[in-house]
This record gives sequence, structure tokens and C-alpha cells, in this order.
Amino acid sequence: MRYVIAVLSLFLLGFGGVRVTSLQPSNAVVSTSSTPTLGTAWRDQEVTTLFTHGEIKLRLTGSGNGLFFNVGVASPGAVRAGIISGGTEFLTYVQDTPSSCITNWPTTGAHTFTFGVQGFTVYLKIDGVQAIDTCQITTLNPTGAINYYEYRLPAMGNGQPSVAVTTGSASATFTYFSYTALRSNYASGQFDPRDFGMRAIGAVTGSMSAASPTLNLNSAVDIRVGDTVIVEIGGESGAGARNTVGVGGTTPVLNYANATARDADHSQPNGTYAYIQTDGSVYQYSTGTTTWTAADLGGTYYVGVKNPVSLVAKVTAVNGSPATQLTLNASSSVATTNANVYLDSLPSFYPMTTVPAQMFANRDDGLPQYQNMTISVPTGTWYMSDKATAFSDSNGARSGLTVLGQGQSSTILQSPKGAQSELFDGNTLNSNVSFHDFRYNGNHGDNGYMFAFTGANRDFNGYPGAIFGGTTASNMLAYNITCVNNWNGCPTFGGTNPVVHDVTVTLQSGQYAYMGWQVQLANCTGGSISNSTVTGAFLIKAFEMFACNGASIHDVTGTNALFSTNSSTSWTIQDITDTITANSFFSANSGSIDEAIINVNDNAFGSGSTGTIAFTKNGTGITQSGYIDASNNSLKFIQISTPQTNVTITGGFPGGGGCSTTLPGLFSAPNYDAGSAEFGSMLVMSDGASTSVSGIRIKGTAIGTPGHSGHFGNISLLGATSSATNNVADVIQTGPTQSGNQTNAAYGGC
Repeated sequence: MRYVIAVLSLFLLGFGGVRVTSLQPSNAVVSTSSTPTLGTAWRDQEVTTLFTHGEIKLRLTGSGNGLFFNVGVASPGAVRAGIISGGTEFLTYVQDTPSSCITNWPTTGAHTFTFGVQGFTVYLKIDGVQAIDTCQITTLNPTGAINYYEYRLPAMGNGQPSVAVTTGSASATFTYFSYTALRSNYASGQFDPRDFGMRAIGAVTGSMSAASPTLNLNSAVDIRVGDTVIVEIGGESGAGARNTVGVGGTTPVLNYANATARDADHSQPNGTYAYIQTDGSVYQYSTGTTTWTAADLGGTYYVGVKNPVSLVAKVTAVNGSPATQLTLNASSSVATTNANVYLDSLPSFYPMTTVPAQMFANRDDGLPQYQNMTISVPTGTWYMSDKATAFSDSNGARSGLTVLGQGQSSTILQSPKGAQSELFDGNTLNSNVSFHDFRYNGNHGDNGYMFAFTGANRDFNGYPGAIFGGTTASNMLAYNITCVNNWNGCPTFGGTNPVVHDVTVTLQSGQYAYMGWQVQLANCTGGSISNSTVTGAFLIKAFEMFACNGASIHDVTGTNALFSTNSSTSWTIQDITDTITANSFFSANSGSIDEAIINVNDNAFGSGSTGTIAFTKNGTGITQSGYIDASNNSLKFIQISTPQTNVTITGGFPGGGGCSTTLPGLFSAPNYDAGSAEFGSMLVMSDGASTSVSGIRIKGTAIGTPGHSGHFGNISLLGATSSATNNVADVIQTGPTQSGNQTNAAYGGC
């Protein structure tokens, strides 16, 4: 990169107050062939000087915006760096004992400080070497480097450099870099992850010896010091299968030689997980009972044995550019050969996830939240080691965050095998957050999956959601999104008026545990799910309104899709089309044989009432195309449990004379089999009061008297003041008020 260096003399100012001297060479020649004069504004620049008490300011504008670094101003030896906004200094980096914490802090003799900024990157060098603060190592900044992205507008404009000196050198060196081209438009709050390290490196594999930080690549790629890489499971002797050890170790980490050694340990915190080496089985510790019990979270498959984890680590050294050998800040747990290696894109969502001050001891520099930020993810396939969570700190919640791609087939975000299968968390305090126009590939499957874990021991922390929006937010929005093999939540939104539309979810594997719902509104007021599709290879918890008031699901389709209105009030389900395929039962955790396709209940231990299930468009309804298992069971279509009341179900039958299979509200299922455990073709099974069913057609025979739990026939309404009118159904159980109903034979038999 071409640049110009100018050396200017400064007069020592004695022991008076700090004087700011604005400096700009008048005879500089730069690569753009322009000739800057005094007063010319520059963006990418650095200043190198020697002082024991002084300050450097970069991009300093007439309005008092810029960046600053000083030594010995707050107190002798103290170091400060941050933003100047409107003339006020906000402290992003603070170190009061630099001699004890900064590895290359000057001791004796002449030493220089270099404070610089290129693009979004702000850095400090001492004697030309990157400054490292070992006392402020954080998860975000594992090396402690005083080198960070500063994206906030007061610091990002063009401006002058300046130096104030009270004690120290009488000279300073100014370096003006060629203007770094950025894809972001920070003046309007639009950020491109490629300005924060995201880039395509192509397909590459690598190998590591056991307990080694060295990753040898099979081809040269553009991986740099400071990057985070993911070494995917699969190249180990266990090939990444469950109950083996991955290149990044296991979840959980804690383990014992055998059950005797495990049971003898009563020192662990409550809820700790551990496995025993003899068979890999996982147990959880209870301080209340001082016992270890087998891990079982809706099923034992995912958490009942140890699981292999991919290695996620930062690059601390490379052997060239491009590189064929990387040194990582973490070692492999076991050897791996020809493992897939990915550049981790999670750090590239920095403006969304991080306040720059959080890089240093998770500080809060007092600046307000960045509002109305847009993260525009480019075309390509980008790999994520974990979810990107929008920050929200003590200065107030963010409003107006948007994450968008270039289209569902153009922008692909992917969780490698053995990495936590989560994508975005809008943070429950943030409002007006939207996600759209991308595809997400999770890693759910029989092997290679990874749930959410927490802490150094990697204790189980839940089955991961793809996109989460919080339950106290408002105006969350998701649209034009495809999710494949995610665990749940594409998305899960709550709060006031969440909106989900044009979302497509596909799960190609069976669920061994209850993992949550694929598209969900939770604890919401208002809100809707529309024009979306969920397809499961087997029965799948597809669409749910959980403890919502005034929410709706409409114009959605599904294959093996289940619905729920758990503890919701004044809800609407309208114009759904769903097909339950033959042999779709996989396990009771993904959808049990006694579970209704539309389940109206109060299982959230709340109270709900008043809902509408309406079919107004021709062709809408639900079809069970075969028995769901080898025992010839069918699912109930709609079940209404107490204390739910005032549920109305409407369709477009009987539609006058003739015979139709295209009017709104057609349901069909295989005939009841006497050897099955369930109800056969039962349209509605209701114990709730004031259930009304009208204009629905149900084909197929149902269980006869006495039935199960007192219910039999195609329509069974046992709640008080219920009614069944103008339906096409062969058997309606005595109880509700009836009028205008007819059998399928009377309707024409078609």
C-alpha cells in the first residue's frame, strides 16, 4: 500500500495544560496524485510519536468527532483510547497499570507509540509492535490485542490528525494511507460483514496431530492471523459419530473413569453434566440429593452419551500468505485427517453483536446504542460456529436492527457438524428487528448434530433455535427465509405484533427428543404466521402459538405438520393445507400417536379461550394419506381440551347439492382399524365448552361406542353448549346441538 510520511517538529509546551496542535503537511504527495493542503480531511491515517504525557487524535472534525489515544493524562502512566463525540471523550479502552499488563510497555530509553486507523480497524503499536493487554483478555478478544473494529459514526468520518504534548518528544510522524475501500455505508448504518473479515476461502481440508495447535492445510488459502477457523468433526478415528471424541473434544468435558469414581465426587455445581469413560453415558449432578442421574431431556439420544465437538479456534500465526500451516490458540483433542476447515463468519457480525468497548473487560463506554443498523450478508455460503446475538446494554435497547441476505438461494448460512446449530438472536430487549432473504442449514441429524451448550464444561443449554426474537420485544419480523435441518425456531418470536411470512422449513431426519416448534409465536400480543411451509420426513412440531393473545396462523401448508395453540386466547387458524403421510410416526417426542394434528390446550399452565379454525378457500383442509404406523393408527385432526372454551370451526361444506371434494374444509383419513390404539378418522374431539363445528366434511370411519375416554365417531363434542351444523360426517356423537348434518353417502359418496 502506498503512503506518504511527513515529519513535523512540535514545540514542548512545558507543564501547562495540554494544547491540541492540528498538523497536516502542505507538500505531501499521495497515490491518488492529489496534493493535500492544510485543512484537507483524511480518513485512513496513523501518528507515531514519543511522549510520556500527551494525546493523539485522528479523524478529528470541526464538530468535535474523532478518535483519541492518550498516555499519562488521567493519571501518571494511565492509558486511554476511545471516541470523541461532540467534543466529549468516551472511554473504549482503559488501562491504569500498563506496565503490569501491556506486554511491550516501555521501560527505559526512547520508545514510540503509534495510534492508527484503517477502515474500521483501530490499533495501538508500541515500537512498531502490536500492543497486547494480558489483563483484558476476553472471549471476544482472547489475545488482549489493542486492535478492534470501531464502527460508530462519530469516529468513522474523514478528519485531521492532531497531537498534544506536555512531556516527551518534539517530533511526530504522520502516515496517510491510501483510502481503504469499504462495502459498508456507515453513514446510513448499513454494514457489510466482508468489512469485518468475512470472505470466501474455497474448499479446504486439514490435518492435526493429537494435542497439537498446528493445523496443516491440504492447499494454500487466504487465512490470516486473527481469523477464527472451524475444524469440523469427521476426520477423527470416530468419524464424528455420537459417543466418540471430536477434534475439539466432547460435550460434556467432565468425565470419570467409571461410575464409582463419578459417584464419589460431590464437589460439582448443581446441574453439572459428566460422562463415564466405560460406555460414554452422560449423567447430571444434583447438589440437593448429592446424586448423579442419567441425562434425559425429552429423550436420551442427544444428551444421553458424550458427543464430539468441532474445534473452533483463533489463528495466532501463519506460515505465509496464502497459508498452508496455521497455529491456533487451542489444541486438538484427538488427531484428525482431511477434516473440513471453514473460516468462521460469526466474528464478521461484529457491528450487530458487539459494542467495541466489550473487547476490553466487557466495558460500557457510555455511548448510546447504534440504532437502525442493517447487516447485509453477501452472496455465498458462510459458516457459523454459534449464534450471533444482538447486543443490548445498560444504555438502552436497540431498535431497527435488520439482517438480510441476497436471496434464499444466494445467501446460505450454515452450521458445520459438531458446531452449535444456532444462527441469530435478536435479543429480547430489542424492537423492530427483522431477518430476511437467506437460507440457513442446521446440522440436525442422527450424527454430526450439536445442541446448545454453555460454560467450559459444555453443559447442555437447550435444543437450539435458528432465529430467536425474544418475548418482550415488539415488531419482530422474519420473511423470505429457508431453514433446512434446523432444530427449532425458524423463527421463534414473541412480544408485540411479531410477523412471520414466506418461511420454508424442511427437516429431513426424525426427532429423538422434544426439541420445540419449528415456526412459533410465543408470549405474544397480536402477531401472525402466514404463507409458510413446514415439511418433515416424519411427524414434526410445525406451527405453534404459545400463550399468545390475538395471534393468527393462516395460509400455511405442511407435510406431517402439527399445530398447537397452547394457552392462547382469541387466536385464529385459517386456510391451512396439510398432508400426513403413511408411516410418518417416528417417536412420541416428535409427534405421538395420541396427539392431534391441531391441538387446542392449556399445556403452558396458562389459561386461554376463544379461537377460530376457519377454512374459506377451496382445497384447504387436512389429509392423512395412510396409517402413521404399522399398528394402523391415525391421528385425531382437532382436539380441544378443557378449560379451553368458545372454539369455532367452520368450512364451506355441504355447499348445496351435488358432491364436492374441493370446497373449503375437507378432512380425510384411513378407516378405523379395530386393532389400533386410537380413534380412526375423528375430525374433532372436544371436552371444551361452547365448541361449534359447521360446514366441515370428514371422510373415513372412526371408532365406535364406547370409544376412548367416552369419545367416539367422526365428531365428538362433550363440552356444554356445543353444536354441530351443516357438516358432512357419518357419525356425530350424541351431545351437541345438531342440525343440517348429512352422511357422506347422502352427500353423494364422492
